Amino acid sequence: RVFKAFVGGPPGYEELKTVTACATDEDGETLEDSAQASVTVIDSPPSTSAQKEAVPDIVPTQGDTVTFTFRTFNSSDIDNVTLETLVDSEFGDLNGQGNCSVPQVLAPDEAYECSVDVFISGNDGETHVNEYRVAGTSDDGDPLAATAQAIVKIPGQPPAIEIKKIAVPLQ
Repeated sequence: RVFKAFVGGPPGYEELKTVTACATDEDGETLEDSAQASVTVIDSPPSTSAQKEAVPDIVPTQGDTVTFTFRTFNSSDIDNVTLETLVDSEFGDLNGQGNCSVPQVLAPDEAYECSVDVFISGNDGETHVNEYRVAGTSDDGDPLAATAQAIVKIPGQPPAIEIKKIAVPLQ
């Protein structure tokens, strides 16, 4: 026979079961045998991913407001994840900036998104590069982190000259 049963518990928990079979043969003798089986619960490590988007991603040298969107996805199979810090390499701690706030608790397959509007300007040919870093813990206490980058380009502006020709009648 096959027996099925749910087994759960904290990582490392071992469920041990013993099955004993008894029978009587044709001579009336009792026969008995037993066997054991065990199942160990393993830990499924937490995981997250991060994305960062800049819109627009090209601005003129005199500058423009860019909306930076920060996304964090809990890609864990079973663990809830608590996001504890959201940091940008140029803008610092994002908690309280735009609509960003921590802590945030994400169930498996859930995402958190926030955004910040920043005025970006620069010199011809420069790029504004910054990195988003998110850190937190799983509901088992395991640390986790993820990073993502966004780039805003400031292209060179070709020099411009305007010439107007006006005809003036002679008198």
